[in-house]
Amino acid sequence: MGFDWDSFDAVQIGVASWPPDEVVEDGRARTEWLLHTLRDVSSEGLRALSTQDLSQLASGMSFEVGVLGPRTLAVTSFCAADMPGPVRLGAAARFWTFIDEHVSRISMIGEQHRVVFPEFMRQRRQLVENIPRPARNAWLWLALIRSEPLLAALRGKQSRSDRLLSALRESDHDAKMADYFAHVLPPARGAGEKPPFGQGHEIRRLMDMAIEFGIRGTRNGSVDSMAYSTERAFDALCVLDRIAGSGAGGEFSTQEDIAWFDDAVQLAESGIVTSAMNDRSLEFCVQLAKVCSRKDVSAALRGEE
Repeated sequence: MGFDWDSFDAVQIGVASWPPDEVVEDGRARTEWLLHTLRDVSSEGLRALSTQDLSQLASGMSFEVGVLGPRTLAVTSFCAADMPGPVRLGAAARFWTFIDEHVSRISMIGEQHRVVFPEFMRQRRQLVENIPRPARNAWLWLALIRSEPLLAALRGKQSRSDRLLSALRESDHDAKMADYFAHVLPPARGAGEKPPFGQGHEIRRLMDMAIEFGIRGTRNGSVDSMAYSTERAFDALCVLDRIAGSGAGGEFSTQEDIAWFDDAVQLAESGIVTSAMNDRSLEFCVQLAKVCSRKDVSAALRGEE
């Protein structure tokens, strides 16, 4: 499917780049980086990795892979030294897709989240396309509801995520969700006020975009808008993780990266929000509200860091 880049804030879309490399004796460029996965690499994943001829995955590029830990793969790639960066990214995308689909879902490639790579932008949009049209809005609302405790903390209010999750079962939930999120945050600043700054403002800016494009997508059916909305909500959770100093494996951004994918797969199969999906989102919201209530996090969200 095509991605309408002109409809989005190009400054906000992260740019994927090729990491530094070195030219080895045979004249090829060798590049090393780590792949972090969202879940532990299973025995089935290791078997798929050991039986796949990695040299056949991408034209002009070969790979060597080693397992460093339960969620970490060490990757070395080899290609012609004069292969341009964008071509390298395109070739490597086929390798990443194999790892993501057959070994374990990728969380980060080097120091960059998967969300900045076009291959995974396309994957997200295709997964949303697979959801029956009547259920796509529910997928979007679930993602925004999981970020609602963060929105509540920005305005110093109690989270209403439990009520919102209950409202998803009502026939007129689209109108209620759109109305709530359209008014959940007050205007960013009045005329003559100094522009806000800090990590709390960055979260506010990202969530403003998530809400704007999310509501737009539910109204006009744009899969691009829905996907873009959830990508910006993910970015906001990444900023929160930096503020809160979440431990490895417990970051809210990591949990959200698992949740949106699982929601999409399950909605494509069932077409309805199941109790398991609702419970998973509620547990996420409870933990997020707890972290946002910490004094240090609350101060940072208010711009007092």
